Amino acid sequence: MKKIIPPMTLSCFIFFFYLAGAQQQSMTPLVEVEIVPKDRAMSPVPPSDARAKMQKNDIGEGMTRVAVGQPSDYWQEHLHMSGRNERVVTDFLHDSKAGILYAYRHGDFACNHEAMNGGVLEALYTSNNPAGREVGSGWYVAELDAGKCGVKEPGLYGCKFTGEGRFTECGRAAINNQTGDIDLSPTR
Repeated sequence: MKKIIPPMTLSCFIFFFYLAGAQQQSMTPLVEVEIVPKDRAMSPVPPSDARAKMQKNDIGEGMTRVAVGQPSDYWQEHLHMSGRNERVVTDFLHDSKAGILYAYRHGDFACNHEAMNGGVLEALYTSNNPAGREVGSGWYVAELDAGKCGVKEPGLYGCKFTGEGRFTECGRAAINNQTGDIDLSPTR
């Protein structure tokens, strides 16, 4: 005689198995600060009140530094941080050859609802980018210490996102200076 497992019992078993597996995985670090206003992807030029306008080949610091192949437009702006009234200096670099607008900020931010401090680098694909990416889509990275924001190992972590800001892939990150993109591997 065959035993048949009722559908409800099977569903509960699958749910608890999934829940147990999800609790063993580490949290994906999600930085909760938008650096680049999305409309900048359509017009990546410094505003009239921008400061420190010059040509540079890089932006960021330490692990959050990206280098571009040729001198590119660089400037600084004072932008409001999301949800706060303070203005923060933000560095911008537009690599017109790759069709990417980079923004770097060092300061306070939230990650998985945890207060953090450090550098965050964000990249937005602009119109006519040779990679054919959606305008306004891009990625961000942040250098995180072990035990912070749900990560077990120190390093560079980030996410890729669509033009609407929906995350498509997150994990441990490495900046690819050849493509201007990031390479991601799952967090452990």
